[in-house]
Amino acid sequence: MDQITFLNDLEKHLQARKIADVDGIVDEYREHFRFKLADGYPEAEIAARLGAPQEIASQYTPAEAGLPKDRNGLKTLTAIGLSFLFLFALAIIISFLSWVIVVGATAVASAVLGIALIGGFNPAGLIPFIPRAGSIMMGISSLGLALFAGTGTIYCWRYSLQWIKAYFHWNHRCLAIAAGRPASPPIAAIPQFQPRTRRWLRRLTGLALAVFGIGFVLSYAVLALTAGNFEFWHVWGWFVS
Repeated sequence: MDQITFLNDLEKHLQARKIADVDGIVDEYREHFRFKLADGYPEAEIAARLGAPQEIASQYTPAEAGLPKDRNGLKTLTAIGLSFLFLFALAIIISFLSWVIVVGATAVASAVLGIALIGGFNPAGLIPFIPRAGSIMMGISSLGLALFAGTGTIYCWRYSLQWIKAYFHWNHRCLAIAAGRPASPPIAAIPQFQPRTRRWLRRLTGLALAVFGIGFVLSYAVLALTAGNFEFWHVWGWFVS
């Protein structure tokens, strides 16, 4: 069953049972489809995991039944608790996004440095003296680090977005349970890449690590041989003010 058929059947069965807020319930499941599709799951598998629309509709209470007063209180307490919990979640979200910025900045800085070293550029005289052969090898190593940090940025960004989506979805589930309504299925907090994307990310990560490691070792060897000293940075006074 595809997404459109599933949602249409669910709406039909909800209306037949005179369920309140049919549009809101259908939107919840439409959002669940959107999350799962973004994670690479096919529509048929998502629908199968959710279950039959008729069975889902049967779990909801008809509008005439109303909401018990004790449920109103429980829903209020749940909302208050989730509001306090949001302060901690906000700190985690800020940490996630800050880490994405740091890793992304590392990728950009490493790429710029690698291009400058290979091309022989020295903007504002920031790069100390490096023999040409060593500069090229260091540049290659820096580009490998840039590629590694770049793939890391992609994963960290996707992880942050998925965690945020899963957190707010969990909040919605808690409120639904407190109100005595069936909650939509949970979503994973870890991103699920499409198989092809996952393979490419693995290949790029492996290539980046190989380029960075080999370039680093070769650049160290070239610079040490050129300077005649394993601590070549002292020979050329890199850290002398």
